[in-house]
Amino acid sequence: MGNHALDVIVGNNINLNQLPPADLAMGQVALFADVTSPFYGLAAVAGSSCGIDQPQVSAFQLMLPMPQYSESVQSYSPIAGVSMYDALNMKYTHPQKI
Repeated sequence: MGNHALDVIVGNNINLNQLPPADLAMGQVALFADVTSPFYGLAAVAGSSCGIDQPQVSAFQLMLPMPQYSESVQSYSPIAGVSMYDALNMKYTHPQKI
């Protein structure tokens, strides 16, 4: 008996654009405080849905590894996993002498 699977998805659905747990200890008031955006007026981020192209932005947005993205940034690994399971079931009966 056994099982064999190819093309198993591995390592996906990890959000790469999130604050480290140590930064969360700052508290909600500090993280959501309005601060001056260093990206204000830059054409490269104009129309950003994160609002970093505005004069004021929430502090946590600038602390993210990729502040220009509002949504999560998912990791991607190619489909590379393989799963195999093999087993053997056996029953042996020793013949009795008469």
